Amino acid sequence: MNQIGFHNFRKFQSFPNLELSPITIFVGENNAGKSTVVKAILSVLDFLGTEIGGGDDLLGLRFFFNKSFFTHVGTFQRALNNSAKEGVITFTASNGLYRIQIEMEGDKDDEQSISAQISEIVLTILPFNIDLDYKFKSGQDRLIATFHSTPSEYYKDLSAPYDTPAMRENYHKARVKYFKDMTKDIEVEMPISNGSLSQGRIIEVLLDHFYSKVEATVKSLNNKAIDLFSNVLIINGLSKDAEDFLRSKRTLLLQKPFVELAKNDVARRASFGGFEYIYAHAVTQTVIYSAKDINDYFVRTIHDFANQRIEKETEVYKFIVRWMKIFRIGIDYEVSSFGGEAHIVKIKNSDDRIVNLADKGMGSIQLMILLFRLASMMANAGIQSPGQRRGDYTIIVEEPEQNLHPKLQSKLADLFLEMYELYGFKFIIESHSEYLIRRTQILIAEKGFKSDEELKDFAPFKVIYFPGDDKEHYDMLYRTDGKFSNEFGPGFFDEAANLAFKIF
Repeated sequence: MNQIGFHNFRKFQSFPNLELSPITIFVGENNAGKSTVVKAILSVLDFLGTEIGGGDDLLGLRFFFNKSFFTHVGTFQRALNNSAKEGVITFTASNGLYRIQIEMEGDKDDEQSISAQISEIVLTILPFNIDLDYKFKSGQDRLIATFHSTPSEYYKDLSAPYDTPAMRENYHKARVKYFKDMTKDIEVEMPISNGSLSQGRIIEVLLDHFYSKVEATVKSLNNKAIDLFSNVLIINGLSKDAEDFLRSKRTLLLQKPFVELAKNDVARRASFGGFEYIYAHAVTQTVIYSAKDINDYFVRTIHDFANQRIEKETEVYKFIVRWMKIFRIGIDYEVSSFGGEAHIVKIKNSDDRIVNLADKGMGSIQLMILLFRLASMMANAGIQSPGQRRGDYTIIVEEPEQNLHPKLQSKLADLFLEMYELYGFKFIIESHSEYLIRRTQILIAEKGFKSDEELKDFAPFKVIYFPGDDKEHYDMLYRTDGKFSNEFGPGFFDEAANLAFKIF
């Protein structure tokens, strides 16, 4: 996910689309809205990850507010902004290839309802600038596909399936050429009939339905639309007659290998990827971690990690040991099982002494849990070597600095940066740590960006400040020297200086 926005959700009547960076840090006062944004992200990702059945299931699709323990919303009434005039909530999210807008309606006076009825979903295929508008209002079970007359600015995001920069550039030039011949948007209506929908996750289902209607719809379109279909869309499973018909009309020949690559890329990137929420949790000095306590996040993390059976000398193992040394936790570890019913974690110190994890300080325990959780996600992603950017994950971390010495808090910035640069994992972090943020400034300065434009395009970090008192959030905006262009509100960076001034 690289963008989130919403209307009438929790604290905000309107939260404009926020561009997320690879590592986005939310800071600000308590009750300023940071958690609301996180809940919105978690709610959308949970919805997009839901498996739906075939047939007419989509027509009765609902958005639930009690499915995830992490959102802590519960009911539609609690989710709805108190000042909302109507019982309508809208979420918008993007992953760079697709943008999805989800509109839902519910009874604002119903204290018991745990869900809302989906009334409209607009799925935009960004590289092709096509809107798929699914309407479910008052029986309007139909899809209206709109093909826009201007090329999308997101074409660069389609780099993955193409072999060379020249291929990408040639494709873009050809696509711009024929789009310039378009004089107006083309709109096509396609019915959604019972039994016409497949089974799977929401975006895959919508795309599958759309592509399945292409062959039946294409012959009714005007010549410009036919050219559009044949030149831009990735058309699955066309009959020989339909393929010949389109081929005779096309102005740009797409070679079969290219089409196959693009089809594979759509299949690979249709979802918003996986996500993990590492929330602030209690740290206990427990010796044996029993499966009976699996509902405890701390215990569950250890059991999940143990079940990965990480072998020594693997990249995941090396990652854990490397960061154990950086955080001065120890030089090695061992997770032992007791008949699959419990686990014990041992740490090898720099003097070769073996101690129980429970005998380490609270900070070391907190960091090991974080490393175990990240390592489990690396294993799930199939990471086998450094630089293997396969981590299609958005990781949300709540207050990772708890129990940590200031120096270790600052090193968290290095950890998150490595996870992104080497493995492709993205982060959204709620934090109150001045030391973490100061370290990001140094890391930005060390990158040596030559211009503000380069910084804007490639900076791995972004800090969003929430001032509270119903004031709008804002980007702190890094400069090339690592300093911020904007100022934090009172009580954050300046609090230590204010207290020192009172003493002296």
